[in-house]
Amino acid sequence: MTSQSRILGRVVKPGEAARSLANEYSILGLLLLTALVHGLLYVFIMPPWQHYDEPNNFEYAWLIANHPGLPEPDDFDQTMRREVAISMWEHGFFQGMDITVDPNSPNPPIWIGYSQIEDQPLYYMLVAVPLRLMGSWDVTAQMYAGRLVSLAFYLVTIFAVWGFAREIASPGSAVRWILPVTVIFIPAFTDLMTAVNNDAAAVAFFSLFLWGSVRTVKRGISIVNLFWVVGTAILCYYTKSTVYIALLLVPVALLFGILRGRRRWLAWTLVGIGSLVALASVASWGGAAYWYRSTDQASSIRAAGPKSALGDHVLEIQTKAEMSPRWYRPVVQPLTPGSVQQVAGRQATLGAWIWASQPVQTTAPSLNDGKISFRQSVMLTEEPAFYAFTASLPEDTWRLWLTVGPALDPLAENVSIYYDGIVLAEGLRPVDEPPQFSDVEGNFGVWGGQPFTNLLRNGSAEIAGPRFRPWIEKAIVKAFPSYSTLSFTVYYLFDWQGAGWHYWAVGARLFRTFWGYFGWGNAPLLGHKPYRVLLAFTLLAFIGAGIYLYRHRKSLLWAIIFILSLTLLGIWMGAFVRGVSLFATNRLWLPVARYAYPAIIPTVLIFSIGWMEILRLFERHLRFPRWAQYALYTGLLVTLNIWSLVSIVKFYL
Repeated sequence: MTSQSRILGRVVKPGEAARSLANEYSILGLLLLTALVHGLLYVFIMPPWQHYDEPNNFEYAWLIANHPGLPEPDDFDQTMRREVAISMWEHGFFQGMDITVDPNSPNPPIWIGYSQIEDQPLYYMLVAVPLRLMGSWDVTAQMYAGRLVSLAFYLVTIFAVWGFAREIASPGSAVRWILPVTVIFIPAFTDLMTAVNNDAAAVAFFSLFLWGSVRTVKRGISIVNLFWVVGTAILCYYTKSTVYIALLLVPVALLFGILRGRRRWLAWTLVGIGSLVALASVASWGGAAYWYRSTDQASSIRAAGPKSALGDHVLEIQTKAEMSPRWYRPVVQPLTPGSVQQVAGRQATLGAWIWASQPVQTTAPSLNDGKISFRQSVMLTEEPAFYAFTASLPEDTWRLWLTVGPALDPLAENVSIYYDGIVLAEGLRPVDEPPQFSDVEGNFGVWGGQPFTNLLRNGSAEIAGPRFRPWIEKAIVKAFPSYSTLSFTVYYLFDWQGAGWHYWAVGARLFRTFWGYFGWGNAPLLGHKPYRVLLAFTLLAFIGAGIYLYRHRKSLLWAIIFILSLTLLGIWMGAFVRGVSLFATNRLWLPVARYAYPAIIPTVLIFSIGWMEILRLFERHLRFPRWAQYALYTGLLVTLNIWSLVSIVKFYL
């Protein structure tokens, strides 16, 4: 580390870092001791099995410990499952739930949750080590041993946070202790990091990777840094898909580590060129705007149609193609909230021109509200024909989406089905009479002698949008089987009109679970609207961080800021879109912040520098002593954790 380089804090003077080294190690010891005590509280206060997927994460490790080789997806041990189910009953796991589980059932397998065996194995192999030594111990005791392994990863994470803070902040900077202290005292984070769950290892390995990447960018390439960055990226790969982003960041970190000083401009140039080449290799133009695609067909769903009934383009669905996820129809479009309000509690008419490359029976476009699916079967020919039906929507309808394409498994033969002029109009319209559109996009017209506005968007596929090449779609589906296709996700992210309400719901869920929702994301903080206090704390931190970055914009190392930004964007965006695969289904699921915790370092860095700046303003304008500022900040974090522990105890009493 050169004596004049810095990211946060004042300029380092020659020899100053060496003089403060002993003090730094003392701080590290105190941080690890605090984290150990804090983590042990969460290990033993949280009732057994009351973490995300804890029974099945434990099962994976137990099978490795007690059976030869790695388990296959359908493997289980009925005796072990019976013991776990009995332990779950004894500790009130099923209390207040509709699930009925008979631990004495002779029919295998006894249900203890959804299997995790297809996850990457590294974390479970490490948890299996103490389980092998425990042999015939009670499964509850073995579960606690698994939690202690996760606690070790928690301590590794705090060590990585400390090292990262030393790398970016000069001696004497408060960031060196505020950053790790803040991480230690985020209650929901500590709760997750002391659970039997591979998230703990993923966070620890990625934190080490991020530390090594920043060190490489700042100090340059060396044998140690090369093995550090590449080695921790490999550990991330064999731990969990949430940290696969490490593989993409490796070349960025090494590039900036090689091209330093006066050659740094070349690194930025190569990153820019590489980004443009990557974008061109995965994306093109010609998709159908507003239509979320789940089909893996190689061709675009927007095709030029010589038989088109309206305009020049149609939607083309190939029946042989598979869906990702498999429960979806090929193409989906959510209605905007305004359109939903127009038909809620009323009747509506849905119609479209449909034909096929050969005669086939299939399902017409269907309307869905999360409870009821309005659909009908149609027999298609090779000539366009208009099909329509009416639907009576319940008063409590608050969301609607349209699905297009075959409803069942792919047909034996690959048949192309074409759709054009898809229309949803308020009220009863004649189903045997097609509408007369006044524009080629199918937005307005007359139907049954009455004017109408199409509640669907781009019903004739005239408006083009981005599309992605088949190889990248298949690669992402393979790497992230729990996610929707890249096309589906991108259209969702850019459809504020149709999905904006979902953005707010997901954002609120991520925010609350980041700070203080416990167990399976079902145990909240006590009090009336407690998250408003945390929201104010967070907003002030963001304001302070913005002020800090502006004040120090000329002295920041932007290569490191770039890597941290990619980390924040990639991991938080991955968490944000994790529930998109269930966006247009009967089961609406909102993701939780555990999927974003691998980005805990850059996330908490924002809070740390933000509150440093806020406290600096207090000192400047209110004459508030610095020691009192730091005591107040730490006291607030400690109070939050006391509040959290009381909330957990009260919830599970």
